[in-house]
Amino acid sequence: MIRKDELFPIGTTHAPHALQGEITCSFTNTVFDDADAPFFVLEMDEILVPFYLEWYRFKTETTALVKFEGVDSEADARELAGKTIYLPLAYRELSDGDDITLHDLVGFEVIDRQAGSLGHITAVDDTTMNVLFVVDDGRVVMPAHDAFVDQIDYQGKSIYVHLPDGLLDLQDK
Repeated sequence: MIRKDELFPIGTTHAPHALQGEITCSFTNTVFDDADAPFFVLEMDEILVPFYLEWYRFKTETTALVKFEGVDSEADARELAGKTIYLPLAYRELSDGDDITLHDLVGFEVIDRQAGSLGHITAVDDTTMNVLFVVDDGRVVMPAHDAFVDQIDYQGKSIYVHLPDGLLDLQDK
């Protein structure tokens, strides 16, 4: 069984492209093209499912047409639209942090200098100008700003922060 903490997001599926099951995908980093992965993992009805690639063709640097094995119609492809695309952590080199996006930090533990462990990042809210880390499904919401980050331990999947005084007190209200 595939577990979400064994994966990292690399992009999103979009609308079907043609009648034979092709789907447009956008990517947030280049690891897919660099790693030459044979499959993507998509979450279908809360189950993580591998979808093997039949072929793909990049349209731009961040967008590709993808054909999955067994997805042979527009209706099949439509069921896959709007899904986050994941790859196993083994496909990502974490040693130097190159190509890491904020979304790649989902699953990392957040440790504050004063308060200690705050939990794990469960989402990144980038719908406004001020990007936020959502910790433990909203128990804590904090700015995703490098001014508050002391260190990121990619190997240990931890982020060490120093949040402003009083920020955590606002979370309890």
